Amino acid sequence: MTQPRLLWINLQGADWALVQPLVDAGALPRLAALIEAGSIGKLFAGQSLRFPTAAMTLATGASPLRHGIVTPLVEDSSGPVGARLVERRDLLVPPVWEHVAAAGVSCAAVGWPVIYPATGADNLLVVSDSFADASGTAFETWPFDPRTVSDPDLHAVFSDLRLHPGDVSAEMVLPFLDKPETIDSGSDERIVLLARALARTLTLHGAATWIAEHRTPDFLAVNVDLVDFLSATFLQYRAPRMGHVSRADHARFANVVEGAYRTFDMMLATYLELAGEGARVVLTSDHGHQKGALRKRPAEMRGGKVHLAYRDPGILCAAGPGIPEDRLVFGAFQTDVAPTLLALLGLALPPEMDGHPISDLTNHVPSDRRGIPSAQGSATAPAPETVVPRLLAWTRAGYLPDLPGNRDATREMTVSMQLEALARLSITAGAHAKALAHLAELLDLAPGNINAHVLIAQSQIELGQAEDAATALDIAEGLGSDNAMVDFLRGRIAQLRADAETAKAHFSRAAQKTEKTAEGSRLLASIGWAQLRLAAHDAASSSFKQALSIDGASTLALGGLGTVHLGRKQFTQALSYFQSALKGAQHQPKVHARRGFALLGLGRLGEARSAFETSLSLAPGLELAAEGVRQLDQISAGTAIEALLQNWRAAEMEA
Repeated sequence: MTQPRLLWINLQGADWALVQPLVDAGALPRLAALIEAGSIGKLFAGQSLRFPTAAMTLATGASPLRHGIVTPLVEDSSGPVGARLVERRDLLVPPVWEHVAAAGVSCAAVGWPVIYPATGADNLLVVSDSFADASGTAFETWPFDPRTVSDPDLHAVFSDLRLHPGDVSAEMVLPFLDKPETIDSGSDERIVLLARALARTLTLHGAATWIAEHRTPDFLAVNVDLVDFLSATFLQYRAPRMGHVSRADHARFANVVEGAYRTFDMMLATYLELAGEGARVVLTSDHGHQKGALRKRPAEMRGGKVHLAYRDPGILCAAGPGIPEDRLVFGAFQTDVAPTLLALLGLALPPEMDGHPISDLTNHVPSDRRGIPSAQGSATAPAPETVVPRLLAWTRAGYLPDLPGNRDATREMTVSMQLEALARLSITAGAHAKALAHLAELLDLAPGNINAHVLIAQSQIELGQAEDAATALDIAEGLGSDNAMVDFLRGRIAQLRADAETAKAHFSRAAQKTEKTAEGSRLLASIGWAQLRLAAHDAASSSFKQALSIDGASTLALGGLGTVHLGRKQFTQALSYFQSALKGAQHQPKVHARRGFALLGLGRLGEARSAFETSLSLAPGLELAAEGVRQLDQISAGTAIEALLQNWRAAEMEA
């Protein structure tokens, strides 16, 4: 292969809000060197932050509705439980390493979800994340699952690479803890959880480094979930101390998550050494974590709701030959990662990838998109003894709800989860007719599902079906739903009916009911925009400010306040809010356009034109930006005519 080696690590759950202070403090020297030598940016989800959906969006370059992994579970009517974890056979498009292998490049993938049973090729070695799912009370009682490693010749070697949680020593755990002498290690389940996370991480790290050293693949893709696993339990203990956390626990566990980042930094040193000088490195994460008062308690994440603790964006960092140094990357999405990796390797893009190579990281633009056959894993049922350990591992991590006690109930719950996920993704994609079809199927299965009726109302509003939406909300309220979202949707229905006063009243009630959570901040920003459309500027301003009091980085609320000030011709204040919104996310064409109008109002014509052009580059044909350009052109033409007249008058005077 003529291209340099390529190492891709997905540090699941890593967040710049935690990474940057640790880098600045000198706590992550290897990552700091990588950042210094390359390009960094924010990586946005686009559609879903949920596990394992987002991980497969990264790995395939396809949207969730295209790659097919929308929930952690799928129905398994013939299995012992009634449901099973998603597997390779459920993935509708190939992950990037299969494309790389099909092009004749040696490669390996380690630690990724969904790729069970592990399926490889002569030039592709795959190790599933299930390789590290420990069972039994000790290593001797932990059977090796041959389906977790694609090469049978390596089963004996890899079996010995595993580390059982029972073999994690106190010396391995102590660096994560403060005041360990105050902890009852015999009864504190948090110590057990920490030992499990360390054993899992070191097991997969052992597999990945063995491959890097003995197989020397040209492309190695590794998923590291230590930060994500530990954040679910220990992020609550970080400073500032949350109200429900005791001072003693805060003192003991405040630095566990920092310890996860430090551990990864040491792992990174090994990967970089094995990759060799001249290798290219891409580091990503598919989500970050809520910070400050928005952090979630573990009780709020039970039942498979760990995604409520996530936030957009994740991180992006790349360095090595051909990758620009000291560059900020803007507008990168999860779907762009796999195409970028292929472009860095000089390979063609397949047609099923929705993303595009990130131009800030590579100048290579493949000339065509050629697909490969989907080399899906075996469709045979997994061995019964492997089902429960794999389910337990994902349940402990918060990815799964507790399963009902019987197979039929588990099957019904699983199908319901899938249909609701498909509906939500369809709504996000603007495919409301498809969403309604999924929701109708869900209600056939579970007529009392409140979420389904609320989502139906949401889609019907987008389709202009006010009366049907009102009926759906009546049913939801009859089932006991009385929250801010229902009032917000009632307001949207009143807007469709051209009943502005009723709409304003519903929006006001919705704002009063909204909880101080990340979800509440997003809803308040949406309420503000709805109020703006009714020309209720004071109410909108209040909703946006309320949203920012919860989440000061809300780009939706910052852009909304900027728009309020723009409407009042308070151009300096408007510009400040628009620029704050763009610091959070550059890929906002309407915000760039509105920033252009604020600059226009301040007489900064050159900057205004640049803002409008940026907007049009992100969204060609956006009328808001096109109108700004037309106004600038008129001003320029008027200025030229005035100058001509002044020259003519001067000439007349001289004559």
